[in-house]
Amino acid sequence: MKKNTHQALISTLIFLSCFALFQLWGNSRADIMHIISQAKFWLQLLITGTIYFLGFVYILPLIDQK
Repeated sequence: MKKNTHQALISTLIFLSCFALFQLWGNSRADIMHIISQAKFWLQLLITGTIYFLGFVYILPLIDQK
């Protein structure tokens, strides 16, 4: 695995765990198990993680080259 891809993967996993934590913390009045079972929560997590990962893998090296 390329060094840049490896760093992006680790960074994405850290970001997703923080994103999920803040999503659940922001909805602390609601039942957390209900939020986790919703497809919307997992879809947001998947889309956010994909964008974040692709940004680190493809956009960051382009910026660093210039």
